[in-house]
Amino acid sequence: MRVADCVLPAGEESTMDGSQANQIEREAAVWVWDGTWWPATVTNATVDRGERLLIVRFEHGVTAPALPTDLEPRDPDLRGTDKPVGTRAI
Repeated sequence: MRVADCVLPAGEESTMDGSQANQIEREAAVWVWDGTWWPATVTNATVDRGERLLIVRFEHGVTAPALPTDLEPRDPDLRGTDKPVGTRAI
């Protein structure tokens, strides 16, 4: 496993599209799908067996890998009102 760079150049916005996972900023607030939507923060990115995984820290302190397709942007200032409805985006 190797650590991959996931920091955007200044002035560019991050996206949660799985094809552009390398553009998600470190410390970006995200919703992570794991049976329901959980608030988290991106801490790093890795590539394992050719698959990009983002390392996220959930608000309760647990850190885990997540697929970029299981993430949606989150605005912490909205206090959860931006939580995605339904299941993860496919």
